[in-house]
Amino acid sequence: METLLAERIFGVPFVALAAIALAVAVIFAVVEINTAGSDGIRWLILRWFHSLCWVLLTIAAVLRGKLVPGGEAFAAPAAVGAGVVYAVYLVTMVAGRA
Repeated sequence: METLLAERIFGVPFVALAAIALAVAVIFAVVEINTAGSDGIRWLILRWFHSLCWVLLTIAAVLRGKLVPGGEAFAAPAAVGAGVVYAVYLVTMVAGRA
């Protein structure tokens, strides 16, 4: 158990961060935000990309926490992927309001 909680950032174990990120991903997957008037790819982005961002953050935290042997090399790409997905989500959301 001690090795499971050994990897930390600002004193918080990556396992705890992964659990929190997964909970947020599930919440955003269940609770639908306002996608009224959206269709096609715009609806897909607004409906699922925010949850996908949190799933990628969960993956990054699990990999960074060394829960998967040899996974540390993929933690940063997963986090960058989360940032890209979130940027696409934000641009789509803001562009729809203009």
